[in-house]
Amino acid sequence: MAVRIWGVDLGADSVKVCVLQSRFRGFTIERVDAEPVRAGPGVPLLAAQKAALATLVAAAQARPDVVVAALPGSGAAAHLVTLPQVDRKRIEQALAFEVEGLIPFELSDVAYDHQPLDEQDGKARLLVGLARRPLLLDVLAALRDAGLDPRTVTLAPFSLAGLFPAGEPPPEGHELLLDIGKERTCVVVRERGRLLFARAFDGGGASLTRAVAQELKLDFAAAEVQKRGRGSLLADGDPALVLPLAGALQPLLRELRQTLKMVSAGSPRPLAKIWLAGGGGKLAGLPELLERDLGGSVEPLPLPRVGGEEGTPADSPAALAVSLALGAHGRARFNLRRGDQSFQGDFAKLRGKLGQVGALAASLVLLAGVRGYTQIHELSRREMAIDDAVCAATKQAIGRCVKDINMARSSLAGGAAAGGTIPRYSALDLLSETAKRLDVEGAKVTELDVGTGQVDLRGEADSFETVDKVVAALKGWRCFQEVQRGRVQKARDGKTVEFNLQARNACASSRGK
Repeated sequence: MAVRIWGVDLGADSVKVCVLQSRFRGFTIERVDAEPVRAGPGVPLLAAQKAALATLVAAAQARPDVVVAALPGSGAAAHLVTLPQVDRKRIEQALAFEVEGLIPFELSDVAYDHQPLDEQDGKARLLVGLARRPLLLDVLAALRDAGLDPRTVTLAPFSLAGLFPAGEPPPEGHELLLDIGKERTCVVVRERGRLLFARAFDGGGASLTRAVAQELKLDFAAAEVQKRGRGSLLADGDPALVLPLAGALQPLLRELRQTLKMVSAGSPRPLAKIWLAGGGGKLAGLPELLERDLGGSVEPLPLPRVGGEEGTPADSPAALAVSLALGAHGRARFNLRRGDQSFQGDFAKLRGKLGQVGALAASLVLLAGVRGYTQIHELSRREMAIDDAVCAATKQAIGRCVKDINMARSSLAGGAAAGGTIPRYSALDLLSETAKRLDVEGAKVTELDVGTGQVDLRGEADSFETVDKVVAALKGWRCFQEVQRGRVQKARDGKTVEFNLQARNACASSRGK
């Protein structure tokens, strides 16, 4: 069954959506749509991006099954973190402390996740990406207003790491993927197919346009037309544009040098290849400038074909949208939607709730076991009390202890036939008659002393009226004509009534009922 995936790139120049059909044995990119972002005075960038996205959603022929989006690159940060353990659960626990030490504000104000890089000498190296939580919430709100609920929200450079060309041996040195957008530039570095670092920084095609506008005294729109039509860094380019464009590129080159210097500190290899993507990467002469300034060969980043093997490659500015869709097809794990912002259909959130339900179920089973044990213990205690009472009665009557009630009845009956000295109503009879009449709701007998002449009992009741019912029940047998009350008082807890009763056997010397 095919799954329709949307990779949504909220770009500053245009919003791009890559529609990908994911199947078990592969994928097909159906199309890549783009809608210009019309921001300006009084129209915030995010509001303009939301409007452009709403236009694309309204024009779509089918709704997506999975949506993946990226936060703006300039609103996020990436850090290399080394932890002294490689166990995944322990990494999750320790990562929060590491992130808290990297930021100048509260951890609760940050959304973060990590991507494992490698393990060396028992230590785990992680690439940690984080963004301010308000930015994440704003992007989620904009997507929902457009009718989309993304399963994954990632960072642009982390997603672009999946676009390095496959199927050919990687070069010996470092490979750099450079995606130059309108307001942000993403750079990803890997070595022999292994990810080393990924980051984004401010600056892109808009910086070049502003430099041209300042040099030629034009407004931004007119300068953009001049840059796209005549812009070049080649020696035979328009001199009026070469100098401002080259000057505007210096901050970008400085950031790239710093990135390569940091990566080389842990992996000292030369730069072998630069893969160029993004709208800003189309500037004439830029590959030659990068080769001269950074070293390594520069080639345009090859992108998958739209419409299958017979289609045309996706346009370079759509690199991020394509990488987002491919990441969802390949089950990329980096996701800033964690905790209370998790996707509602995400198994991670469901698994968290299942853990809570499992803990509750275990607690209920434990409580049920304790209750069952308590009931069994109470029944055993009562059974032992009855056995002791039967033993005392038979020992008094026939001189020996008999705990089995049937054997006690037989022994007492045999003794009466033989000697005629045992009264008709023995202590066992009194016990039996007493037990029949003590089934009074709200009353519980805690001590019972049965003799042939009287029954002494002590218990608890829920009220004084219940005590009266116990007395009336005992008097229901004609031999208990006299039932005396002992101490009847409220218990210490103030909820129950403690009572002592003594029922005299008026039939002690009678042989008939």
